[in-house]
Amino acid sequence: MSSLLKISICDTIEGFHCVDGDDAEKIYAILDEALAAGTRVELSFAQLQLVVTAFLNTAIGKLCAKYPAEKIRSEILFTDTTQTDRALIERVIENAVKFYANAKNA
Repeated sequence: MSSLLKISICDTIEGFHCVDGDDAEKIYAILDEALAAGTRVELSFAQLQLVVTAFLNTAIGKLCAKYPAEKIRSEILFTDTTQTDRALIERVIENAVKFYANAKNA
């Protein structure tokens, strides 16, 4: 059984607004390293006041270039999310899968 890495986005980016590209890259790097090592991740959205799609595209969507969507969905547990957050995350993954599939076929 793989270990579980708990990540608070708020603590990692030291803020309450997920809008900055550099902050998204921090989250992406942590998630990428964990997935590559076979470590499951609990990614907490607790205390966040604003999450924009561009942040999620970099932090989560970019993972679809390296990992199947099924792995992302099964190995990353998104916690403390709103219904809107969950819908955005799912849309980001779906769009990223299409984007990277088209990029490989171009």
